[in-house]
Amino acid sequence: MTEADKTETAAPDEWKDAEAITGIALGGSHSQGEEIVFGLPTAGGRRWFKLKQEMLVELLHTLRSYGEIAAKARSGVEIKTADEIKAPYRARAMPRFGRSRDGSTVAVQFLTQEGIPVAVAMPRKLAGEFADALKAQVKQAAKPVQG
Repeated sequence: MTEADKTETAAPDEWKDAEAITGIALGGSHSQGEEIVFGLPTAGGRRWFKLKQEMLVELLHTLRSYGEIAAKARSGVEIKTADEIKAPYRARAMPRFGRSRDGSTVAVQFLTQEGIPVAVAMPRKLAGEFADALKAQVKQAAKPVQG
């Protein structure tokens, strides 16, 4: 079992010593934008953290997944692994597209209603297959569901 697979029912002993966050973070950019520094207020005082800028989106995605685990636990839905987390980000605008200079990679970035931009890069062949599959799904979505 990986760390990401652990839920409240499989909480490690260290979790019992976790500090409760009592407020919203303060912080900002550091090292000419290379790092993000933020403080989280706790009963024991403010705890400061820093991370490389490129890790921010990963942290936000991970925290969002933990939030979904908590919501499902509160509703009584059992979660066995982190792979069961299925909270999609919702696009709020036409995505931005880009490609590598050599044309081998295509990228798409969605601005989301959740406020976190989601970017995906893939080999050109996979991007073509994805575009075909997406077009087929859009066509299927236009048909009413019988049932």
